[in-house]
Order: sequence, then structure tokens, then C-alpha cells
Amino acid sequence: MLEETFELLNQSQCEAYLERLNLPWPRKADRAFLDTLMERHLAVIPFENLDTALLYRPIRLDTDSLYEKIVQNRRGGYCFELNALFLGLLRGLGYEAWPTGCRVLCRPGLPPIYHRACIILLEENLLFCDVGFGGICSSRSVRLTPGTVTETDFASFSVTRECRGWLNLYYTPHSTPDAAPQPLLMICEAPSAPQDFFSANEAMSAPASVFSQKIMVQKLTPYGSWSINGDILTRRTASGRETVALENREALEECLRRDFSLVF
Repeated sequence: MLEETFELLNQSQCEAYLERLNLPWPRKADRAFLDTLMERHLAVIPFENLDTALLYRPIRLDTDSLYEKIVQNRRGGYCFELNALFLGLLRGLGYEAWPTGCRVLCRPGLPPIYHRACIILLEENLLFCDVGFGGICSSRSVRLTPGTVTETDFASFSVTRECRGWLNLYYTPHSTPDAAPQPLLMICEAPSAPQDFFSANEAMSAPASVFSQKIMVQKLTPYGSWSINGDILTRRTASGRETVALENREALEECLRRDFSLVF
């Protein structure tokens, strides 16, 4: 009964999703293609909260609405949207995958479950995938085995056991390799149902939420992330890091079109 609630895209929907990512249908649903999917997703489909912070539209989490927004209308979204539709793609391609609830470990204390991601069971290994965090994230699947390290272009990721059913995800940026690993997420190994995230989505999209207070947009590039935080654009290129102030709505919309391929 639980698995029947998980998002699932049909073949034509998967083909259109892959077309947006400029990827072919995989010959095999293996880890290599999974990592390619993640990298392309983070580069092509931005994390963005334009509906809550700019357009004042409700966030709908049913699969048809998510498919229309992200694939057909070529928009982005945040975790409850991006990781939900990504799970539908994974399952449509033949991966054994399920939604997982996470706690964001950015402040002292135990936070609520306000983040959604995906877990894949592949060749008896649990792999963590997240294309909707909007911050520091792994560009490839992270093996959920304590003591193992997953390397990416920008950081190393590792997990430790918090207690039964829960794992802590840490990252170490390559820019400061001698630094201690920093806590990122607490991940539940057990599957959640999509409706488990409805109340969290309502809270995160409410007028008082940080997601409604300022614009947040991010995508991955070969040189690091490009992002909008409020009215500041940050780009990383071969020449280094640059910031640009977006002084009005016109400048913002031009930036969204030019740098993030977002038109609304």
C-alpha cells in the first residue's frame, strides 16, 4: 500500500523529462546513469522559489501539476517539488526508489522534518539522491554506508549512524580540505509517503516562511553554483566569483532568462 503512493511517471512523461535534460533513455538503470541524471538535473533545472516569493502562487504537489510546471513549462522548484518529480522519473526508468524525510542540520538542536529527498536501492546498496536542496549538495548519489566517502568535484560527502533508522550526512569542501566535516542533513532510511510532506510544504510556503520572504534560485555549473539570494546574483566562472546587484524587477527577469533559462 505504501509503495502505491510513490510518484511514478509513464514512459512518455519520462521521455519528455529526459529530453529536457538532453539525455537518452538509459540502456541500464545503473549507478552511472543515476549520477549522470543527478548532475544534469542540478545543472539544467534550477532550485527556485519564484511561486512563493515573486508570483504568489500555491505550491501543488500532485504529480500532474509538478510535471506540467517542471517539464512542460520548464520551471524549477524546491525540494517538495523537484525531488517528488525526480522520484517519479527514477521509478519510471526502473530504479527501486522511495521518498525520504530529512532534518536540515544548520542550527543547534533537533529540527523538524522540513526536507524531502530520495533513496535508491541498487545492488544491495542504499544511495541518497537530492536534486532539490538549494544549497550545498552532492552532484552524484551518496552511498549511505557509514565509513564510506563519496567524492564530487567540489566536496566530499560521508555518513555516520545517528541511531536506528537515521543517518547523518556530512560534507567537507575541497576548498578547505583540512576542515572538519560539517553536518548537513539527518536522513531517515525508512520510506515516507508523499502525503507526509503536505504539512511541511504548507509551512514552508506560508507567508511567514523564509521561502516567501526573498527570492532564492540556484543551479550547478562546472565552476560551482550560480545563485540569486534576494536581490544579489552570484556567479562562479573560470575567472572567479562575481556578484551583481539586481536593482529592479526588469533586471531580475532578465537574469532569470539569461542565467537560469526561466521564463514565466
